Amino acid sequence: MLLSKTLLSVLGLATLAQGLVVPLEVRTTDSINVLSFDSYAKETVFQLGDAHYFSPLTEITASLDNKDALASSAPTPAVVISLTSSASVSTLTAVLAEYASKDDVYTASFLSTVILHSPTSLSIPADTISYLLGKGAETIILKGKLSTASSSSAVKYTSTTGAPAPGPYLAVKAEAGISLYPVYKLEVDPYRTFTAGVYARGDGHEALGRVTTESGDPWVPVPSRLYTLYSGKPLAGQRLAVKDIYDVKGVQTAAGNRAFAEIYPVASVNAPAVQKLLDLGAVIVGKTKTAQFASGASTNDVTLEVQYPFSPRSDLWQSCAASSSGSGCAVAAYDWLDFAIGSDTGGSVRIPAAVSGLYGNRPTSGAITLENVIPISPTFDTLGVLARDPHQWTNILRHWYNGTEANFQSYNSYPKKLIYPTNYMPHGSPEGQAIKEAFITALQTKYGMQRVEVDFPAEIVKGGQNISVVSTASSRINGWYQYSRIARDLIAKYSAANGGRFLPVDTARRANFKTWAANTSQELYDQSLPVIADYRSWFNDEFLSYDNQTCSDSIFVYDVGTGGLPSYREAVLNDGVTAITPFSDPRNNTLNQAQVSPLSGCVDITIPIGQAAYNSSVSLITEYHPVTISLIARAGCDFMLLNMVDELADAGLIKTVKTGRTAY
Repeated sequence: MLLSKTLLSVLGLATLAQGLVVPLEVRTTDSINVLSFDSYAKETVFQLGDAHYFSPLTEITASLDNKDALASSAPTPAVVISLTSSASVSTLTAVLAEYASKDDVYTASFLSTVILHSPTSLSIPADTISYLLGKGAETIILKGKLSTASSSSAVKYTSTTGAPAPGPYLAVKAEAGISLYPVYKLEVDPYRTFTAGVYARGDGHEALGRVTTESGDPWVPVPSRLYTLYSGKPLAGQRLAVKDIYDVKGVQTAAGNRAFAEIYPVASVNAPAVQKLLDLGAVIVGKTKTAQFASGASTNDVTLEVQYPFSPRSDLWQSCAASSSGSGCAVAAYDWLDFAIGSDTGGSVRIPAAVSGLYGNRPTSGAITLENVIPISPTFDTLGVLARDPHQWTNILRHWYNGTEANFQSYNSYPKKLIYPTNYMPHGSPEGQAIKEAFITALQTKYGMQRVEVDFPAEIVKGGQNISVVSTASSRINGWYQYSRIARDLIAKYSAANGGRFLPVDTARRANFKTWAANTSQELYDQSLPVIADYRSWFNDEFLSYDNQTCSDSIFVYDVGTGGLPSYREAVLNDGVTAITPFSDPRNNTLNQAQVSPLSGCVDITIPIGQAAYNSSVSLITEYHPVTISLIARAGCDFMLLNMVDELADAGLIKTVKTGRTAY
């Protein structure tokens, strides 16, 4: 059966321009429908039932030495099943049920070819063979020391040793035997949160670069969780999306800018922060969109070159907020994605978490290396995680930050003072305010905290600090560092390659790139660093001082989000009263609430606690917007707050959030 170019185009498959497309045999059973084979990229796309799958035919997971075990030369779906001490029908039933419950890539359709292996000698009962045949198995291959008394012609043997990870594969007959290739389920990204799906290739990754239909929604290749689930690693089986400012070996880092992607080569190494997550067992599925150069742009009208991602929440016209917008909205949208990493310089993890109803954090400055991550400045840049499940989120963060120079210590006692800044709180809708007040009361009750109301700007003045001077210093540090490390070289190289032209760049960075050369300098940068250091000393030694039992003597509570008000992706719909734009301060403070932790270098976490109703200007019905609360502790007290989150989750005060229109 030949597939037309039209069908290939509709499916977003490889065309003749990408390499020779050779349609393979299409089998009419439920086993496999091979849609295309790209001999140039050595990739195949196939369909099982309603699902599409992808397999890179350059990445052999394992080889079996008996090629005659497969009757057909056509690729066939297969599943590797790992057995230990039993091969009874009840054992197989339990194993397959576990695979199906823990993995959304494996289905019963992969039982066409079953490969059984065990680290010990086992005799497979004849009724187990019959059970598998009844499940649709056409071939049953016994590896190594396995044997059976069954006389079924479907049973084949291979002497190959070694144990490929359990899970679904694509089996292909080769000259030397049978090659097993990994399979990825192709998930659609209708909210356009990814720049590209990626898959493992060699010791790096490669962008998939395929779309689903003429609408252009990206396909994201999602590997079986079973490949890593039983590895014993802390993040085994968890899928990760990476903000497109981190280097991933073999994949282009674009930082949201086409000129940058054209001028600089694909990444030759993984950012160490990314590599650590891979070493911990996480698997990368794609790179997510970012505002250009992590600028913080948070609406569609100022994010022009790369289409701003869509939020899955409420009326589908909400902002994803700030530069980690793709990471935030991806985690809020897709059950097949466990977590994403972003960066927070001035709010770009915490605010996406707030508007999407997720757990998100800004760690203490210096929590983890920033190497091979597009910088604004190391003084303020931090790397954080967005997730839906509080326990999963805290587990990821503990392992990610463990063993770094920050040397975070764990505390299981908690501060008795809760600082409530009256210049920032309350804000938001009446319902949103009520949700926050109820949570704050519950927090006070659980930990015996005393609520202390303060006017934070007045505290800054009492501490001998000048917020105008501090803010100017931070602007000079950020401006000079990104100009000297990124913009200057990029502008020069683009101009040289394009007849003296200035590069196309989004609104948020266009004016900066033009003026930073005149308005910033190494001298001003050097003069500004001690200003920030002095402010941080005041904040962490006097305002939130150290306590040897609780790490921080106080917790600063506020709301970096919208307080339950909508925040539209279309800025004109945000009037500042019934709807607010991310990064705006609803109470018009001189110091924006999102800047408290960056200037102080403190840990700051965002926690979803509910949702509030609003009348949508887009859907024209009642919708629900997430409500979150933010907690700041002294620098270095990250693990104390993470322990508190675990306790709050255990007590039922916070919960895992859902994907889709509503968080609860």
